[in-house]
Amino acid sequence: MLNMEMDASFPKGWPYGSLMTIQWAGSLALIITLYVGSYWLGGTGFVIFSGWTSFFSILFIWLAHLFGLQRKTYQVGHGFVFIPFSLIAFFYSIIGILLFAISFLICFVSTFYSFRYAISVTFTYLISTIFCIMVGGSFAYFAILLYRACPNGNLRNLTQVIIEGDRTAAMTPNINDSTNPNRPPI
Repeated sequence: MLNMEMDASFPKGWPYGSLMTIQWAGSLALIITLYVGSYWLGGTGFVIFSGWTSFFSILFIWLAHLFGLQRKTYQVGHGFVFIPFSLIAFFYSIIGILLFAISFLICFVSTFYSFRYAISVTFTYLISTIFCIMVGGSFAYFAILLYRACPNGNLRNLTQVIIEGDRTAAMTPNINDSTNPNRPPI
């Protein structure tokens, strides 16, 4: 049975909790803005793909942190498994930077191209451009913060970093020297 406790302070914790909240909420706002818009210009499909991809991936990691799953070690058979959510979040952030940089360019060009249409189309793409900057910037800042939190600047060491919301904590593995085989080594 999985024992979970909700960490209600995680979404408010600056910088990590707030940035992850901005990432999924901004992606959702971008998707809603484009779906409410009256007309889609070329390239909008990629922007929607970027929004949905980041929304689901970051929401999954955000929920794992909200319920404290980033600190847990799970027993599978006779072995123990630790899921490195900080490493996964770092790689999602790198992918998010690339996706939202391209999405920003698409929305920025579409804003000027939409002057030929109704003013609502221009506002839709102007607001979408702002959301792309906001989400892409939060991905970039999050990746920089996680890289700076890496022990010795080695990305492989992100498997030992636990995101707490307002800080990161280093996890050091312990040697399982007890006679109890059910005690996790971490």
